[in-house]
Amino acid sequence: MLATEPEATEKNVSTIKHAPARQSPSPSVATLANFGWKKFGNSNAGETYIHHLLDDKVLLVPINRPFLLGQTLPTEIPGKGQFITALIHFWLTGSDRLERFTNYLARHTDRPVSYPKADSLLVLKVKPSSYHITIRQDLDDGVWTEYIQNSKPSDLGWDLPFCPTLTALDTLTGEQLNLSNYIRDNHYLGQLAACELTNAYEKAYRFALKRRIVILETTFTFGYPCRLAGSIVTPDSSFFTNTDELLLALEEGRQPRSCIDESLRRCCQEGEIVGQRLNSAVNATAINYQRFFRRLTGHTLQKYQSLLCSQVT
Repeated sequence: MLATEPEATEKNVSTIKHAPARQSPSPSVATLANFGWKKFGNSNAGETYIHHLLDDKVLLVPINRPFLLGQTLPTEIPGKGQFITALIHFWLTGSDRLERFTNYLARHTDRPVSYPKADSLLVLKVKPSSYHITIRQDLDDGVWTEYIQNSKPSDLGWDLPFCPTLTALDTLTGEQLNLSNYIRDNHYLGQLAACELTNAYEKAYRFALKRRIVILETTFTFGYPCRLAGSIVTPDSSFFTNTDELLLALEEGRQPRSCIDESLRRCCQEGEIVGQRLNSAVNATAINYQRFFRRLTGHTLQKYQSLLCSQVT
């Protein structure tokens, strides 16, 4: 069963019998140029392209290099761009996920433009907010302590507390703000963004929890005044673990491990961004992308990509 499969790590990756399915490479600039797209810029979410027939939309192409611990790593993870593409699309479609929240995903276009749907997302142009909002679970909150002490083993993992704390990073000044100071500086729009983004986080948190995935932290980049944009609830913006690991970590008094990229995080923290250990961590992360996507969505990544490519825009 998928839910009982161990997470791949740099130690056990060589013993795993099913490697990730082969992924086609991300579209090259030349390929996109054949469709009429011209490179416009770069961001943590990926590369952006513009088309002369579209005034209000751009093409976002997530890249294979991971954004981790505040930096974009020089190494690539095979299939990572396609994984991020499919994951963002999944979150932003479906009434039980984040579809109701104002977001940047373009539903259709009246112009005859083509783009590789498995590798890229057609999104609306947005006026970016200068703030990045991070919302995380406060595991030191007394509610969590009480939950661990009073819950029976059969109850653990299905009705976890929701105790979020919100901080804001002013990307223009580098200043970190708590919730009250963020609302003080931004008045009604700050209160609106804080409320909407917390609600979006809770929606994703509850959805993932039903699948024994815990989103302990996520960072939202958004368009003015509050349009979800960027790498929405993906490993580039969020920290994921599973319920069993979270509860074990709390009982042992340590930080939970990531269920996706723990091996890669350890390489970065220990300064090992080259060499065989990094290669093993990259392979383990690629395998975990596949497992995570299937556990969260109920589809294999390849199946979801075929559904994306069959859609008419």
